[in-house]
Amino acid sequence: MKITIQWLWDDHSCETCGTTISSGAMIKIGDKAIVLNPVAHCFDGETWTTEEVFVEILRELGHEVETIEESADEA
Repeated sequence: MKITIQWLWDDHSCETCGTTISSGAMIKIGDKAIVLNPVAHCFDGETWTTEEVFVEILRELGHEVETIEESADEA
């Protein structure tokens, strides 16, 4: 099975807030496409990290994914 990831970018410029850049991806798994649209905006934008993109791929393949953040006290 071939998985293709095309990274997507969006930018938004504002005189008050400055420039914001958001990332996302178009994922193709076989014949299926998943689009994680990036939306850059002053507030309530949407950005997808590399980790989130790969978690979405694993979920689409039927895996349950749980991420656990280790606190500084536990390290």
